[in-house]
Order: sequence, then C-alpha cells, then structure tokens
Amino acid sequence: MQAFLDLIERKYLSSDTEHKPIEFGTRITFLTLDVLSDLAYGEPFGYVTKDEDLFGYVEQANDSLPVVTMFCVMPAIMDWLTRWPLNMLLPGDGKDFGLAYMMG
Repeated sequence: MQAFLDLIERKYLSSDTEHKPIEFGTRITFLTLDVLSDLAYGEPFGYVTKDEDLFGYVEQANDSLPVVTMFCVMPAIMDWLTRWPLNMLLPGDGKDFGLAYMMG
C-alpha cells in the first residue's frame, strides 16, 4: 500500500501550476495484482513500482470484456470452445503474455 501512495505522490500529485491526471481504475488494478501476488508468492509482481502493465494482463482483460459478457449471456458458446480444436485458442502453457503467462 505504501508503494501505491508513493507512486501517487511521485507521479500524479498535482500542484497549483501543474495538473497531473491519473487513470485511477488501471492503478487500482495494478495495486490489486500486486497485493494478490504478494499474498500468493511472497512478493508483488511490480505493477505499482513500475506503473505499467508488465505482462499485458490488464490490456488483455480489458479487451476480453465483450467476449466474457457474451459467454455470460450465451453459455452454450463456452461448451463449443472447450472442444478440440477450438480449445487450442484458450490460455495454456507456453504463452508469454496476458492471462496465460500469469497462470502458467
């Protein structure tokens, strides 16, 4: 949590002469991922420290929201995707970005 407050003070604290906007949703996501990784692995991934999407996870999660919504509305589609050969498109070992990287 202290790293998050330090980030805001260092990079996003506005003054009377300078306005520094922050995209708070993304920064809270970084904090959440660092807290969860710290609890699970004993050290944070480093999203907050570097203030960037290190493994493309946040971008991939945002890009997949329309698809996730579709699966919620039409769950039969997921049944089709879990069958061969379409299951090859799902996250798995050997991928070096996004959710697959973090799960692997």
